[in-house]
Amino acid sequence: MHKKRIVSAGSWVLASYFMSQLVRLGSNLVLTRLLVPEMFGVMAIVTAINIGVFMCTEMGLKQNIFRHVQGGQPEYLNTAWTIQIIRGGIIWLFIVGLGCWLKWFGQAELGQGVYAYPQLPEILWVSGANALIAGGASTKIWLAQRDLQLHRVTLIELFSQVVGIAVMIAWAYYEKTIWGLVYGNLLGTFLNTILSHCLLKGSRNKLYFDKAIALEFLHFGKWLFASAVITFFALHGDRIILGKFLAAEKLGIYTVAYFLADSVNTVLGKISDGVLFPLLSAAWREKPESIKTIYYKIRLLQDTFVLLAAGFLYSTAPLIIDILYDERYQDAGWILRVLSISLIGSVYVLGSKLLTIIGKPFVRTIIVAARAILLWVTVPLAFNLYGMHGAVYAIAGNVIIEVFIVLLALHKYKLLRFFREIMLIPMVAVGYALGIACQQFYFFILKDFSSWTKLLG
Repeated sequence: MHKKRIVSAGSWVLASYFMSQLVRLGSNLVLTRLLVPEMFGVMAIVTAINIGVFMCTEMGLKQNIFRHVQGGQPEYLNTAWTIQIIRGGIIWLFIVGLGCWLKWFGQAELGQGVYAYPQLPEILWVSGANALIAGGASTKIWLAQRDLQLHRVTLIELFSQVVGIAVMIAWAYYEKTIWGLVYGNLLGTFLNTILSHCLLKGSRNKLYFDKAIALEFLHFGKWLFASAVITFFALHGDRIILGKFLAAEKLGIYTVAYFLADSVNTVLGKISDGVLFPLLSAAWREKPESIKTIYYKIRLLQDTFVLLAAGFLYSTAPLIIDILYDERYQDAGWILRVLSISLIGSVYVLGSKLLTIIGKPFVRTIIVAARAILLWVTVPLAFNLYGMHGAVYAIAGNVIIEVFIVLLALHKYKLLRFFREIMLIPMVAVGYALGIACQQFYFFILKDFSSWTKLLG
């Protein structure tokens, strides 16, 4: 029964992700035709700031409910819910304060980048309310996730996302302003919060505070807080940095390319967290001597997919942008091509998860810290020396430090098989060749279609 529940939960997670990404891609294609690129650049900064403040106040409430024997007790749940609401309010107030600083002081100091966008402070004031609204979501979501009862949670998230995006598109169609993106996102969050109380099984939350439980949450969360802060600066710092140097329109174009490149990484992450991590964990518990063999068996399938995708995306990036987007976004083609290089390094993320499983979680912290330092040093330097091209190459090359650290750690703990690490590298060339073949086929079909059109016309 437990195994069936794990399989069912994994299926719901993957199905939810693919549906969510499909909806996001479809809405992205529609909205980029209705709105100007600068609006997506501004929203990239707004989203990064909201995520950053959220991650920098991480307390591990959800993780504590998951791990604690008494995590399902009303006292724990209601204390966590109360803290969550307070945290959401603090986040909103902080973002409002940040917006005020930008409006009256910061925009004059930060130059001509996205931070100088006139409406940015007002957008921050409104979008920051997302944290307060999300803070009111029922802890029944956590209980459902802990018990692997994910079908209702998944449907609630998808429904909220679809309604929010529908509002964005309708607003953009009639008004052509950035506020549709802001209020559509708020509505999606509001629906998710309300439906979490109405449609999920469990006791209703109420305001309650137990000092001993709160201190326990705080003690556990302090370690997650440090990790979350470093992770934010490593994985979201690119948009924060580029916002200082680029106009909103240029950052919007970068965001389009980043969204497409990152979709491969996100698929890999979902599969890794939902399927591969539990699989490796079970192998370590039950048969630790076989962990290296199982790890490289998994890597065989994973690396084949990722390296083929990297080569394919590198060769077809400009064509993909040309097909999906209008001429305003054509510069996203070369950016997507460069960012696809970083996919090669993403195959080593599973290595850091393996090291966590065997009791070496500090390696992941070292990796994230190293990536953050490298990113914040090299990207500004590369931009000043070589402009936008230099910055994008610095962002794509940031993953190299992770590859280096993972290989060193695997070697140290006698988990490295060097030949298996390099044997699939030719898959990049195969993916590139497949991309070239697909381009030739596309142009052949297009030319043939054009000939038939002229003949019939």
